[in-house]
Amino acid sequence: MIENADFYQFGSGWCVPCDFGSARAIDVVPSTGVYYLILLPTGWRLAVHRDVDSGNPLSHAEFWAGDVTDLFGRLWSRVLSSRRLEAHLGTLSERFHCFPRGRVSKDEDRDGYTIFHGHDEKSTSVGTWRAIESIFGIVGMARWVEDDQERCFHDDREAVKSLLQEGVKWLYWPAV
Repeated sequence: MIENADFYQFGSGWCVPCDFGSARAIDVVPSTGVYYLILLPTGWRLAVHRDVDSGNPLSHAEFWAGDVTDLFGRLWSRVLSSRRLEAHLGTLSERFHCFPRGRVSKDEDRDGYTIFHGHDEKSTSVGTWRAIESIFGIVGMARWVEDDQERCFHDDREAVKSLLQEGVKWLYWPAV
């Protein structure tokens, strides 16, 4: 169980600060799973599905459509007009390539883990990598591998970016 005021649970996942791992490690059971770096009204956060917590491995599409879009919609509804948000939520559930993301797999041939990522700008910072390793409980046990399957899709990114322009004057978005 993860207990920290900076973390909160939503659906089958956890939402955590992108830089928490650089300040401290947390004591959790190592796990495989998937993650997103999502832009919320308060800034960039990690949305994480740890397979060990739910006992149910999810794909990116399942985690996105089942949990992340709900969190995203709930938090952005405080900033965006409800009409604008509702008009885009249907297509948002299909845009699971809009944010930097990755997956954590157990290596069968060695005692460790591989984190597959799309090499999108925000997801390559050392602080973010440390946070991802920390939340999955695999600090010092992971190798990072760039994988084109984890890259953001330009059309998905631009569609969501367009939706958020109304709510964020300072919109920084990782280069893709």
